[in-house]
Amino acid sequence: MMRWALAAVFVSAFVSPGIAAAQQPTSAPSGAPPSQATLFTPPPGWIASPQRMQLPTTWRPDAPAALGETISIMPFPVSVVMSSIADTMTQPFRNMGASVSTSQVTRCGAPATLLVAKFPNSSKIIETTFESSNGTMYAVSYAHAAVVDAAAEAFVRAACPASPDRIAALSPPAGWSVAAGMHALGSWQNANVGDSLTEMIGPATPALDAARSAQALSSMPSTPNMPHMVITQKPGFLLCGHAAIESTGTLSASALRVQMDIVTTSTRDRSYMLTYTTLQTAFDPTVVAAMHAFCPT
Repeated sequence: MMRWALAAVFVSAFVSPGIAAAQQPTSAPSGAPPSQATLFTPPPGWIASPQRMQLPTTWRPDAPAALGETISIMPFPVSVVMSSIADTMTQPFRNMGASVSTSQVTRCGAPATLLVAKFPNSSKIIETTFESSNGTMYAVSYAHAAVVDAAAEAFVRAACPASPDRIAALSPPAGWSVAAGMHALGSWQNANVGDSLTEMIGPATPALDAARSAQALSSMPSTPNMPHMVITQKPGFLLCGHAAIESTGTLSASALRVQMDIVTTSTRDRSYMLTYTTLQTAFDPTVVAAMHAFCPT
């Protein structure tokens, strides 16, 4: 469970900011998916996860001062010893060229870990506080350039979600809005530890633009400065007549090697993202085939 949770934390640092960037600012998502949404059918051997994957609630400034400036709060249904977070997460960021500092702080009246990663080649700074409450871990992140928005930083450091379903009710600083979020429509798992399939749905958006943004590459250091992060974008194709794009990625950090296959498409009124994550050495071809056979309406 610990290994899966840390993999999810690390993957979310790259994927979730791009999900928000692919959307337009609007009101908070209602939560319930449209009844007409197309549910993905996984291959045999996959079962519905007992607890649906949570996606981050993300805010961004109405007039951003820098590309990729975001605030996000990501809940994880696992309780983690805060002192172990710093040791686990520091080295992967350093492998990507970042200078990292950690400190023990108090959030919501309990011990928490603040991790600050600075990417000198891009002037990117990511401040993430890992805090745990009632069996849930929260990763509260503020991504910004060298200039800090004092109100945004104060909001992040004071954020104290009572539960995952109360995150969107938090009041952001003036000039910031909730990004129209994608949310999980379904999630599945198989017998392999670390394997997961997730279907996400959100507002309609040009499929190719959404897929490119969803990799969060525009707001992270380039590949030469990230020797442990490799993403390959495949040519666009069609899913039942809808333009789609597929990206595969490998994220390596110490003994942890995570592979991702992401297929994104958009219909007239909604967008879909299928994400296959595995700790195995190769993708399961039956899963990839099922993703290519997905037929959204």
